[in-house]
Amino acid sequence: WRKKIGRVMPSNGECITLCIGQAGCNIGEDVWELFCKEHNIEKNGRRTWPKAGSDEKTKSPVQEEEDNTFRSFFSDTHAASPQYVPRAVFVDTDPSTRNEMLTGNKRDLFHPESILGYKQDCKNIFFEGRHMASDAGFKIKEDVMDRIRLTVDLC
Repeated sequence: WRKKIGRVMPSNGECITLCIGQAGCNIGEDVWELFCKEHNIEKNGRRTWPKAGSDEKTKSPVQEEEDNTFRSFFSDTHAASPQYVPRAVFVDTDPSTRNEMLTGNKRDLFHPESILGYKQDCKNIFFEGRHMASDAGFKIKEDVMDRIRLTVDLC
């Protein structure tokens, strides 16, 4: 239970996704695209509502106040104009996956620090990936756990 402006409100039951590897990151990106469509969140993280009888979209504070289900998946950046960021962590040893996400059409949606990429690809070899994750030189496990902890703290 959370206390908000003098009244007690139930928690939304936040959800965090963890996407690992190139396939996981690609599928995760597509899943978040569907979540955005479902909750009327644009690729820049802004929330809009369709006008009645029009293709144009506008914000409606009354509608936004009534529908808080999107807060289970998105966190607010608390900026002057609200922007919503997916509660997700993406991890891949191949740096090209991170670069694609940071330069693609959804580059403004995801927080750059929640997309972890490293300098060496494992070339689809399980043993090499496991070795990289446990090797002290790469610190992949520690980075991922720190990022997950930070994401949980923001819930």
